[in-house]
Amino acid sequence: MKRVFVLFGVLLYAQGGGYNPYEVIGEDDGSETTPLAPSVVRGEEITIRVNGQPFEWADPLVIGGGKTYTIHITGLKPRSKLILRLFKAGQSAGAAHFNANEVGELELEATLDKRRFQGTAEVIYYPSNGKEVRRRFKVKVQ
Repeated sequence: MKRVFVLFGVLLYAQGGGYNPYEVIGEDDGSETTPLAPSVVRGEEITIRVNGQPFEWADPLVIGGGKTYTIHITGLKPRSKLILRLFKAGQSAGAAHFNANEVGELELEATLDKRRFQGTAEVIYYPSNGKEVRRRFKVKVQ
C-alpha cells in the first residue's frame, strides 16, 4: 500500500509542473571541460635496440663472436629483473641477472668471445604490466 502512495505522489509531482523532462538546467557551452588525467599505458612487450637498431626475436638467433654490442631495453617494469639463462645439451651453461632502473630501462654493453656456442637461451623479464614473460629460442655464436 505504501508503494502505491509513493508512486501516486511521483506521478502527481510529474504532472503538476514540478518536473519537466526537457528543462535545461544551466548552460553547457563546452568551456568548462576538465582535462583528462594522463593515464599510464601498461605495455605487454619490451623494446630492444642493439647498436641503435631495433631487435627482432629470431629462432635461431645468430650472433657474431668477437664483437661488442650495446643493448638498450625499454618497457620493463621499474626496478624489475631481466634474467638470461643459457643451456647447452639440456644442461645449464650459465645465467646472468640484470636490474632495470626506476624508469624501466636497462643499458648493457657486451663483448662476446670468439668461441663458438650453440644452444638454447631463455630470457625471463617483466614488462611494465608486471606479468612475467619467458622466451626460449636457439642461439648460435659464430
